[in-house]
This record gives sequence, structure tokens and C-alpha cells, in this order.
Amino acid sequence: MGSARGSVTAWFLACLPLSLQDAGAVPELAPLGVVEFEPEAWSERRVGTVHIDRTRRIWVCDERSGRLHVYDEQGKPLFAVMPEPAGEFGRFTPAWFADGAGGQLFVGTNRHLVELDASGRQLVRRRLPAQGRRHLPTADGRFEIGDERVWFRTEKQAAREVALCAEGATFHPAATEALGGLVVCEQDLGSDPGSHAPQVLRFGANGELVSRASLAQQCWILDLLVQGDRVLLLVDTAGRECALGQARAELWRLNSGGEIVQRSRLPEELERPRQVLAAATVGEVLVLGAREPRLYRFALPAAR
Repeated sequence: MGSARGSVTAWFLACLPLSLQDAGAVPELAPLGVVEFEPEAWSERRVGTVHIDRTRRIWVCDERSGRLHVYDEQGKPLFAVMPEPAGEFGRFTPAWFADGAGGQLFVGTNRHLVELDASGRQLVRRRLPAQGRRHLPTADGRFEIGDERVWFRTEKQAAREVALCAEGATFHPAATEALGGLVVCEQDLGSDPGSHAPQVLRFGANGELVSRASLAQQCWILDLLVQGDRVLLLVDTAGRECALGQARAELWRLNSGGEIVQRSRLPEELERPRQVLAAATVGEVLVLGAREPRLYRFALPAAR
């Protein structure tokens, strides 16, 4: 995938101060490999949200039908399942996934929350109390995320509002931490990315706001991955122009204080990336491209 000299150069550039990286010296990551899942079959489907569960199986949503296709780590097809109600899932396809403590999988749309067992059999389905919310199950409670608010609920406590974003902004994307906390991005939906600087908010497992960090750089946060006390952001440095196919995608690593400690560029061949997922190997990540049935594997530079 590259010469030894190229690897040394990339490592050296990754260790430069961020001020120099901003000047155009941000190193580009080279893919270590690609995981493909039925590329011919997906010519008739539409790749939606992808999730890798705790057993390393890959769940891929077909946005055209709402059906979930499941693969092993190498991309070998295992089975497919259509959560009920099939008609509703065809119109409101699965938008997010969350692993349950007992090995079950929660699948959600803006209308329903469905709980599946390891074989894809439906265990529980319930209608969400309001449209436009994403429910993220955690060990100690459940966060609910709307366009302009974040709610926190426990079994003994009704949902209470824990954050309110600025006018014209939204909470997206978000991910839960291993200990039950929440990391969520607040960013502007307007046409001018500089009108509201993106912020990264962290909530504890008790629903209390722990930190709020503002990103000074103009960017649009596409996805995030929480790894211990660090947060990895998949960003488009061109702002929301990513939707027009003009993405300049990078991976930013944030420390516990919300400071950018590392930046890496993604290759242009990975057209309009939209998801970052944890790989089985420590120090590696998987990135999903536009709507192609493949995941690109990258090794992140060593943390500084």
C-alpha cells in the first residue's frame, strides 16, 4: 500500500504542530484493505446505515426496502431480516443501531424502536413517543436526541431536558460511551458553516453535562467514534459541500478536553465518506464511502 519512505513521511507529518498541518501538511492515510459485501447484489439496493455489533458482524440497511443484511468480518453473507412492520420500515428505514447489554440489538427509525436477538428475530417493538428523536440505550439510562434538544431518562425518572442548542443548529451525530455517557455534536444547519462553530458536548451517565468544546475550524461533522477518553471525528473540511460531492474528508482525534490533537486526510478515492466504525484491531478504523457496499480499513497514527 505504500513505500517505507512514504510511511515515515506520513508519521513525521502527523507529529507536526496542528498549525503546520493546517498549512497543507496534513498527512494522507492509505487504505490497508477493503471489506466488500455482495457488490453485485447491492446494485439493486441502496446502502444505508452500517453497524458492527459486538461479535463483529456487519449489519447493513437497504434504504430501498428497509431490510437488514448481515455479513461476517470478511463480507460473507450470513442472513437477512425484515423488521416489522415491514411496510413502515420500507418508508422509514433503520437510521441507527445500538448494542444491548445482553447481546441484543436495538434498531431505530424516527417512528419505531425494534429489539432483535442475535439471529435477527424480533423480540420487542414499540412506537417512539415523538418523531425526529433517536433513542440511544445505555447501561444506566437512555438518552433521546432531537433536532434541538437532548433528553435523559431513567426507569425511576421521567425524561428531562439536559441541553438546548442554539437557534438554527442541530444535534448530530452522536454516540454513547462505554460507561453510559453520551458524546454529541451541535452544528449549524445553515448555508454558512462559519455562522455557528461546531461544538462537541459530553454528558455523563447521570445525564449531567461534563464538557463543551468548540471547534474553531470551518467543517461539517459527518460521524463520530468514541474510543475510551478520546473522540474521533469524521469531518468534511469544506463544510456541508460534501452533499454535492466536493468533500475534503479528514479524521480528527480529540482529547478528553475537546482539543484537536491529530488530523489525517482520507484519500480522494473514498468518495463522500459518511461513517466511521471501530475495527477489530486496536489503532485501526473502518470508513464507509458514499453508497458503495464496502468498508475501507485505515491505521491511525500513534496517539501523541
